[in-house]
Amino acid sequence: SFDYIIVDLPPLAPVVDARAINSKLDAVVFVIEWGKTSRKVVQSTLLSEPELYAKCVGTILTKVDPSQMKLYRTFGSSEYYYKRYSRYYTES
Repeated sequence: SFDYIIVDLPPLAPVVDARAINSKLDAVVFVIEWGKTSRKVVQSTLLSEPELYAKCVGTILTKVDPSQMKLYRTFGSSEYYYKRYSRYYTES
């Protein structure tokens, strides 16, 4: 008896394994490779599989490029200005 069981499956778009096991899963977390998997592929995959979309509890981005993260931060947020002011808060 376990609280959680994690199943690592091959990529969802080109392989049928994740779709075949979908009925046995309670929840799904998508792992998306930064810079390789397009937003369009993620969106079309989720929209074409409504049952999988309903079970999706989140995503994980791997191999993130920190220098590009600024493009996805909200203007005026602390994360947006992190690079500029991070030296101010470090100890010398």
